[in-house]
Amino acid sequence: MSGPDSRSAAAATVAARAESRPKPRVRVLGLENCRVGRVRRAQEAAVVVAELLFDARLAAGSTAVLRYRFEDGTGEPSREYSRGFTYGGGSYVLQVAFDRAALPVRCRRFGRPSLQAPREFVADLTLNAYGTVHVLEPETRPGHVGVMWDWD
Repeated sequence: MSGPDSRSAAAATVAARAESRPKPRVRVLGLENCRVGRVRRAQEAAVVVAELLFDARLAAGSTAVLRYRFEDGTGEPSREYSRGFTYGGGSYVLQVAFDRAALPVRCRRFGRPSLQAPREFVADLTLNAYGTVHVLEPETRPGHVGVMWDWD
């Protein structure tokens, strides 16, 4: 959320990156325990960054569970979602939900030290009956953790 020396946090930052070009129609929604603050789009990097605001500051050592969604209004297929961490820290859960009418044929968990580094595949993931997969990272490290999927 903030640097390792911060005493409290009132926001988290999330980002979505397009594979080839910016996605001006990508929306960010705060669904549970957060609301969307500032949203910035870096056209040259094809990235959308959003601030998710909490109702109250979190004291050092406190946790928050929040749910947010990126909606891609372009109609282009997505192939992955990842979350980057500048600092190591506590646990992180990532759940990806698919429309049950359009399920991928394969899902995999991956990690990488930076966006420029190649993906390091950790494991295949199995879709459950609700069309979701999830990853639990018990202790985050600097870098990225994510889920990628194949449509065919």
